[in-house]
Amino acid sequence: MALQLVLILVLLSLVDAHSDHWVYDVLFDQQQNLTCDNDVFNPDRMPTGTTLLWTLPSGEIIRPHDDHSKIDISSSGHWILVKHVQDEDFGVYNCLVFVQGNLTYSIRKGINIHGPYWGDLTKKYIPSVVVGAIAAAVTFAILSFLCFWYERHQGKGEGLIDKYEATRRAEMSEDGGQLMVGMHLLRKSSRGCRKKMGLSCLPLLPNCEDIHQLLTSRDS
Repeated sequence: MALQLVLILVLLSLVDAHSDHWVYDVLFDQQQNLTCDNDVFNPDRMPTGTTLLWTLPSGEIIRPHDDHSKIDISSSGHWILVKHVQDEDFGVYNCLVFVQGNLTYSIRKGINIHGPYWGDLTKKYIPSVVVGAIAAAVTFAILSFLCFWYERHQGKGEGLIDKYEATRRAEMSEDGGQLMVGMHLLRKSSRGCRKKMGLSCLPLLPNCEDIHQLLTSRDS
């Protein structure tokens, strides 16, 4: 078997391999059918005494009616089926055509000879990119509106707070002035009491009319 394999490989290097679109890009775990044909050889018009064999990328030889765990082959050898493409299935497959025991044609077929195939990524991911861009734009618009609304209402709220604080300060200042006037009248009344009676006494409340007149004259 080893000698036969070496002989076949040598013959492959000497025989011109006609090919046309012989490389297939296959996704992982998908199946791929390879047929033994090209522009020169048509298996439907094989002369009598033609035998077809296949070599795998590993160098293993597959014959019609062989039982293989990963490869199905037709009874005539016209095609093989790689049932679940994995890394070890990448490479070149050769269909060897023997006519009356002589190697006449070598037809190459390839699976992922340039490495793994992930499909049309543009077609696969463009819809997701478009949806993501739309979602991002909508989110940005909502956040911008919320920021504008917050700044606007926060400014109004701060203005109301400043106005309220200014009003309270004015009221406290006015109340403080009135309190100072009242305390002045109380002290004046107390001094008058002590001077008149010649002794200490409790502060007397000033006349309400005097306080009202004093406050009215202050406000005017």
